[in-house]
Amino acid sequence: MAQFRRTQDFSHVDEDWFEMLVLGVAEHLDDLSKDLQPFSDRPFASLDVIEQIILAMGAWELRYATSLPVPVILDEAVDLTRRFGAEQAHGFINAVLDRAARAWRQAPGASAGAAEDHDI
Repeated sequence: MAQFRRTQDFSHVDEDWFEMLVLGVAEHLDDLSKDLQPFSDRPFASLDVIEQIILAMGAWELRYATSLPVPVILDEAVDLTRRFGAEQAHGFINAVLDRAARAWRQAPGASAGAAEDHDI
């Protein structure tokens, strides 16, 4: 987190949310990668590290930040992928997270298996 803060412009970043997201993804990474596998045509471990991180972040938000609208989560994931990922990776990220969102968020605000809804 400290390295990212040093190298990126944090002037418009909610630092509390950033920390909660990073720590939440780190805590649940194994489960998130397993939960995402049915929505991908490739093994999670074979993906580029940037794709793994962005997918895990999106999955964490879908599971645990249920007050965030799905389109916001998908848009942010695509934007991050365009900024940090491979040239065509954004389509893959969008497709995987869209499939996961359809399965995990059956109704507006619903989240299958979410332990808690974090305040944002």
